[in-house]
Amino acid sequence: MRRPRVLVLPALPESALARLSEFADLMRVIVCDPFLPEATHTLPALLGEADVASLHVPLTAETRGFFGSAEFGAMRPGAIYLNTSRGALHDLRALVDALRWGQVGGAGLDHFEGEWLDRAHPLTRLPNVVLTPRLGDATGESRDELAETLVEDIARQLRGEDQVPA
Repeated sequence: MRRPRVLVLPALPESALARLSEFADLMRVIVCDPFLPEATHTLPALLGEADVASLHVPLTAETRGFFGSAEFGAMRPGAIYLNTSRGALHDLRALVDALRWGQVGGAGLDHFEGEWLDRAHPLTRLPNVVLTPRLGDATGESRDELAETLVEDIARQLRGEDQVPA
């Protein structure tokens, strides 16, 4: 059985990479970071090889819209796209198209442009998408608070009520 390949853009902190290395028998981690001399592949080549592309990039003027149609098109067909960084790093329309056409097999998003994604947005209706409310960098205490807020927000949505701004 082939080990899934996980592409990390750019490199995670050493502590996170060390944790991923514990699963080396289950997956191969490929890191793409233009600031690391160890990076030996181009981004399109790595995207074509990875089963999962996990984006860890700060939002700057240079990285806004960093992941668009070309990058989604370069991904291995059916690969998973994860973005726990910032919503503005990817072209949302290009992501929706890639998910609908099957180029991208699934997506997990933890950040959106704005406070939350409108419940009428196409991503909320796609079966191959997981959306979470910015939980990636939360502490234990803040996760508890977020979980309570999440349950309240879900209940509001089920009742057809508008969301309450944080």
